[in-house]
Amino acid sequence: MKVFREWGVPLFIRLLFGGAIGFVAVLIALNIGHLCSHIPIFHKPRFNYYLGWFALDACMGYSYDIWLHEHVVGHHQYTNIITVDPNVPEGHGEEATFRCSPNQQWFKRFNFQFIYVPMLAFFVLVDYRLAPFRYWYKGYRKEIRVSGSYRGFGSLCIHSIGKLIWAIRVFYIPCCYWGLPLWEALLLIAVGDMAAGYYIGINLPANHTTSDVDWPLPKKDEKTGGLHMGSEWAVAQVSTCKDYSYDSWVLTHILGSLNNHSCHHLFPALHHSYYLEIYPIVKQTAKEWNVKTPDVGTYMDCLYDFMSNLWELGYEVNPKMKYL
Repeated sequence: MKVFREWGVPLFIRLLFGGAIGFVAVLIALNIGHLCSHIPIFHKPRFNYYLGWFALDACMGYSYDIWLHEHVVGHHQYTNIITVDPNVPEGHGEEATFRCSPNQQWFKRFNFQFIYVPMLAFFVLVDYRLAPFRYWYKGYRKEIRVSGSYRGFGSLCIHSIGKLIWAIRVFYIPCCYWGLPLWEALLLIAVGDMAAGYYIGINLPANHTTSDVDWPLPKKDEKTGGLHMGSEWAVAQVSTCKDYSYDSWVLTHILGSLNNHSCHHLFPALHHSYYLEIYPIVKQTAKEWNVKTPDVGTYMDCLYDFMSNLWELGYEVNPKMKYL
């Protein structure tokens, strides 16, 4: 950006490059940080941790520790269980920001969620950066207790160091060494964050919060009082994931295997480059056992389903539905 400014490149063009930087940061997060959280890169977990920390903390200003808790412990174990899965709306009652599941109670404000949810996606990354401190303080993410190993003083220091490195990279160096005005640095990072936030806030939930996917409801055991699922874990993973363009090598790497998401949920420790090979086997097996596979043809079909689901659940009220 310093060179572009010295060359007299217009601010509008520099902002476009700022958006591109935000896009690249997401690619690093998905293709490195996300992979490291499932340990398919190095045999030693510690090396995966170091690389994942660099991708999410230093490059994105997020927290690899909280990502492990939210994504690996929460989302992959309790996929689409509205009260537990951290990757669905934070609240499932009156406090819910939007309605993505028929298990959620309907409120009139959801009439406009197909408009405001895509707009809120621009600010997802800002919320991600604040989340580590919020969960560190609260100790819970949905119904899942945050492990003490993620809440200790050492973990707080790791969070803070990562954010400090990120702040030095995006603010201190450009402003103090390159002479970039603070307002321009803030504007560039805002555009980059909005591009990254839209990428995360739309592409990630589109695999799970669309039409036809299952939303499992835990059942209470009358003898023990505990909750249990009515189906096997593997069946739930396939029926809660929407796949598309499974044979696209480009989308597999740009989206970090979101297009082959059921394969990722079944085999999370497998590098996503192999999903192109195992996808037909997974779907054929699901067909043989009559397991629901809510797939669509293309990426645009998946986005259409995501928006259609927001529209339908924003207006559809089923009086017979037993909401949570």
